[in-house]
Amino acid sequence: MPISARKGHVIVRSGKGDTYREIPFNADTRNILTAWLHQRDKLPDAGNRAELFRTRPGRPLSERAIEY
Repeated sequence: MPISARKGHVIVRSGKGDTYREIPFNADTRNILTAWLHQRDKLPDAGNRAELFRTRPGRPLSERAIEY
């Protein structure tokens, strides 16, 4: 997920109706995500870059937790 000061987006590969989407981030979201990514790199098992969010102990979020 490329994020810079002026652009950034998330790709939904299989959304509702099995459609592909690219959703742009606004400036506030880009700033918050950039700060989070720096913090995430300090968590245990930070080598798995595919997972954006993790639990406090450092495990990936379950599908159920994301839905909640």
